[in-house]
Amino acid sequence: LSHLFISNLRSWDQLGQSYASQHRSKAKPSPAIEALAHQLTEGAADEREKTHRLYDWVRKNIRYVATYIGNGGWVPHEASWVLDNRYGDCKDHVVLLEALLRAVGIESSPVLIAAGSDDYSLPAVPILFFDHEISWVPSLNLFLDATADTVPFGLLPANEQDKPAVVIYRDHNPQRTPMDSPDNASLIRTTEIRVFPDGSADRKTDVQARGIASVWARDWYQGLGKGKES
Repeated sequence: LSHLFISNLRSWDQLGQSYASQHRSKAKPSPAIEALAHQLTEGAADEREKTHRLYDWVRKNIRYVATYIGNGGWVPHEASWVLDNRYGDCKDHVVLLEALLRAVGIESSPVLIAAGSDDYSLPAVPILFFDHEISWVPSLNLFLDATADTVPFGLLPANEQDKPAVVIYRDHNPQRTPMDSPDNASLIRTTEIRVFPDGSADRKTDVQARGIASVWARDWYQGLGKGKES
């Protein structure tokens, strides 16, 4: 299958600069955002702990709802709007997290990524080939996806690992997102079955998971639905 890509952009850098101009102004910390950021990070030991607390708050309190009206497919709402309404799509999560971090002196950048594609390369022509937006915190060299409500701090979902991405507020040459270390990804399942003289039996299963395997296990159990855990 052949494709023809046409773009009025000369480079990925120009794409990044154009996107940054639509995004940065939306991430201004309002008084409410300032107050929330300082409340959430009170007593935090360092930047990593502050970032962890703010990331957890956004992913647990902002619902994912996508509304594409006009240029809404590419331009986020104001961060204050996202906080007031408690919902938004991926770029709205990013812009609110960016504003919260800025309120406590931590810089972050939106990152464009093709999370829904199994193609691990970008076309040579700079176009909006992306379908998702995540965050990058340069001081921690850390990628975060605040829409991934079951993914713990410091980890990306499996479909966002080792993917080409454009970091908007820095050198816009595509780079790759990190992969979870194999040493950090494990799942151990232990099952104990007791059989009684009357022929009945019961079973107990213990699952211990780490890294991306813990996300898979958590998502699977949540997908069972209430009352179907066994």
